[in-house]
Amino acid sequence: MARFFLPAVSALVVLLTGCGGHSSGDLYDARATRDCLRDRPEYAGTLPADAGTVPTRTVLYLSAVHRYPKALHDPTFRLDVAAGTERMNLFFDGPADETLSQLQTPSLFFYPDRPTARRAYRAQVARPQPTTGKFGLGRNVVILWVRPDVPQRLRAIVRGCLGP
Repeated sequence: MARFFLPAVSALVVLLTGCGGHSSGDLYDARATRDCLRDRPEYAGTLPADAGTVPTRTVLYLSAVHRYPKALHDPTFRLDVAAGTERMNLFFDGPADETLSQLQTPSLFFYPDRPTARRAYRAQVARPQPTTGKFGLGRNVVILWVRPDVPQRLRAIVRGCLGP
């Protein structure tokens, strides 16, 4: 039995380590995250051109996933992005009594790898920020919380949907 066990274990180790120390499974995926957010009860579709009425409950709108074909500085978000970075914008709205009297708009930047995301995050934290905006980091994702007062329950929705 041991004669067969050792070669089988050796083959399994080779298969598991063949991709190197980092597999794509340890990175967050923009499309999986988008799909998770679409499955949330708060999901209300894409952002309407004119959200003229305040919703009676918290709602979530999503943008499409935007892919940056080349490295550049995105002046809209004041963030350097690498080639292949994907961005998704989220829009929360809700009744004023839920502290959502203004649209909450976090943006998620899915970098191709962890080191690049970490460098972009550090660059943001190191430079002086305007009074609004706060950055977060998770694996390969930099989250720009456009409003620093985004309620914790909305942050939990976003973080809970970061998917492999």
